[in-house]
Amino acid sequence: MAFRTAEHNVALVAHGYPTLFFGFHGSQFKWQVSLDNGHGAQCYADAKYRAELGRWYHVAATYNGWVARLYVDGNAIAPDTARKVAAIVQAAGATYVDGGIIGPPPDKPGSTRLYLSGQAADRIAALFAPGPLEAVVLAGDLTAASAIKMAYAAWTKGSQALIMNVRALAAAEGVDEALRAEWHRSQPDLSKRSENAARGTARKAWRWVGEMDEIAATFAAAGLPDGFHRGAGEIYRRMAVYKDAAAAPSMDDVAKTLLKEPGA
Repeated sequence: MAFRTAEHNVALVAHGYPTLFFGFHGSQFKWQVSLDNGHGAQCYADAKYRAELGRWYHVAATYNGWVARLYVDGNAIAPDTARKVAAIVQAAGATYVDGGIIGPPPDKPGSTRLYLSGQAADRIAALFAPGPLEAVVLAGDLTAASAIKMAYAAWTKGSQALIMNVRALAAAEGVDEALRAEWHRSQPDLSKRSENAARGTARKAWRWVGEMDEIAATFAAAGLPDGFHRGAGEIYRRMAVYKDAAAAPSMDDVAKTLLKEPGA
């Protein structure tokens, strides 16, 4: 399952707590089962993997009557990577369902979709029927959900990297003011889009480096050029300096950062 962390407890599955709880509890992922015979188990994700607020995570839990296990994966991955994960899961005798989530935290219906694919995707989708998160089952390949996530993020996150890099280039060549004046005349939304990209991505850019690599691998596997998203990964890698910034930087600040040599 997938959800986005918040500042309060979030139950993905709960029944007669503490009989059954699966979700986010006290800033950690928790899986708890209590049986009528007095047996049960509970576990948390290891403290060294404490969850980051506002980030999507994929979680899974198992209980065999003696041992409870909790699995957390917060990465958007290429279909080929997902197929490797599926092979491991299926080799252990479990059923793999692929997932890819698109949209903001699902606090109201219609805002966010959880795409699912695989033989048991319908069963997983049914679990989300009562809530605001819309589960969409995709036909086709086992990893179709990962594929649509890669295609969607290739544009949304890739285009933000591109427009920031364009502004950095214009600054380096001394034509940033002239470029923005031309944009104002011919494409009036682009200046604002570049500023929004800088403010909106800077402090989480470090998280998107690996995702850009996965997107590049997706393009390469399809026989398509992959260089742009490898470049986007480098853009976000240079912006990792803003990870713990108290305030979001301006586009001018980001341009200066992009123009610095890595490690300088």
